[in-house]
Amino acid sequence: MEYWFKEVEKYAPPGAIKCLVGSKLDKSTSSRIVRTEEGRALADRYGASFYEVSSKTRENVKEPFVDTVTRIVETPELMNGGVGARRGTTATATSSAVVTLNQRTPPKKGGCC
Repeated sequence: MEYWFKEVEKYAPPGAIKCLVGSKLDKSTSSRIVRTEEGRALADRYGASFYEVSSKTRENVKEPFVDTVTRIVETPELMNGGVGARRGTTATATSSAVVTLNQRTPPKKGGCC
């Protein structure tokens, strides 16, 4: 997991919303490979939210998605193309909180490709 968080730090814009999801919530705590405290500590270290889910029982499966989208909508910089906007795109928010992305085509380089 450390590798993936370092990749996020390397490639994601500052202020990007990060989320760590631990699975197997339906298993007993003694049979889990990673304890809840370890997952929470790792998420805290990298400024990520932490969730535990179970695909088997569907417990907490929606929460990471709903909470992440809510955080994006509640962060004006993300909604207006500031923090979190990818290179080569612009984003504008309309009054109904719908985001429109406009792709800019990168200029062609000379040569064969």
